[in-house]
Amino acid sequence: MPTEFTFTLINTPGVLAELGSALGSKGINIKALVALSLGQKADLHLVVDDAEAAARELEAYGVTFRRREVLELPIQDKPGALGTLADAVADAGANIDAAYLTVSGSIILAVNDAAEAGAIARRLGIRI
Repeated sequence: MPTEFTFTLINTPGVLAELGSALGSKGINIKALVALSLGQKADLHLVVDDAEAAARELEAYGVTFRRREVLELPIQDKPGALGTLADAVADAGANIDAAYLTVSGSIILAVNDAAEAGAIARRLGIRI
């Protein structure tokens, strides 16, 4: 399963560019990103193509992060697609605490029970 990194940066001009360049210089590709500024700080959720390399680079960069497995699922670009998937996850008792799209049009779901959410997705016919 893909790995999500969650961390906080100081919200200053160029900090996202610096982080993106640091990861890119190591050949680490960003697959999905959410960045929200909260006053003087910015919270980031990041999914990359090489989690171990990203962990090493984030540590070298001096970032304290959390990591967890997330689901990356294909999602159709049509009305109701998110609702269908989210209903199935909720009906199984799993809670979605983060959801965001990738650059390739799939959806990242961070849930309290990734294994159960994966089983739900498979029952819906979604290959993970």
